[in-house]
Amino acid sequence: FGCNSADTVHITFKPPPSFTLGVDTSLCDHQVLRLNPSLPKGNYLWNTGSSLPSIDVTSSGVYWLQVSIQGCAKRDSILLGFKPVPAINLGRDTVLCEGQTLLLDVTKDNAAYQWQNGSVSATYLVSKPGDYSVRVTENGCDTTGSITVKYLQKPQVYIAKDTTLCLSQTLTLNATNPSSVY
Repeated sequence: FGCNSADTVHITFKPPPSFTLGVDTSLCDHQVLRLNPSLPKGNYLWNTGSSLPSIDVTSSGVYWLQVSIQGCAKRDSILLGFKPVPAINLGRDTVLCEGQTLLLDVTKDNAAYQWQNGSVSATYLVSKPGDYSVRVTENGCDTTGSITVKYLQKPQVYIAKDTTLCLSQTLTLNATNPSSVY
């Protein structure tokens, strides 16, 4: 018996696809995050059921991607959260009478403010016509609001000069002013 036999097998290891979806993160509502791992052609499977190379994410949750290239597969996941943007309401565009003021108030807990003139207070006192805007930042998310304030001038009234009349005479007093109520 003294028979020998030999065979050679060449084994090569293919590395799995190398990619990452990034670190867990939070975005502000209404933002869109595109998950795009930039890989060469392969087979993609997202937990959403998509087989496209990228997806746009608009809601909170865990998202994972499994990529298969030449029989080797890798899966990565990311946790996304969405924070609300601050809600502000400056009201509708407004018309005031000459001499009136309007207090704009956007007070929020733990927020920062930036008005159109650089003021950083939560309130702004309007005393002249113009466009007023504010940016409110809260928990890293911001929003803007604006309002236009116009002013009406007080009506000018002229009835007549002081006059002396005889008992039988009449004088018509005319205080006509357009768009006025008497």
